Amino acid sequence: RIIEIGVADAFLRNATDASFAALERNNKAMLEARTVAESARRDYEFHETIVRTAGNRTTLGVYRMLRPVIEEIMHLGKASRRAQEYSYHAHTELIDALRSGDRVAYAYLMSQHLRYASQFVAGEPAR
Repeated sequence: RIIEIGVADAFLRNATDASFAALERNNKAMLEARTVAESARRDYEFHETIVRTAGNRTTLGVYRMLRPVIEEIMHLGKASRRAQEYSYHAHTELIDALRSGDRVAYAYLMSQHLRYASQFVAGEPAR
């Protein structure tokens, strides 16, 4: 949560049309994935694109070091089609907030998105 919310300003300074295209591509690929593993991988790539675009190599290195843990959490959250669709729509809202330069909306939406994902670690049912 700290990383992905904390990089918003740097993302907004560095984002290009290609950055947004990559986010949209990964989001669509996540939804269309044929396996849970592929969906989790595309979900990770969506989030890594945000961190990478921010341009801080140290932060990106830490994020990549956490990849196995992050993907495992994402894997748990992709078991149901409903959860995949929720993630797709949440990502779409995040892209829209970033594209409009609304850092406050982005922070709120990312916080909500990550809170939703945390229920799978705690074993709570999807809402």
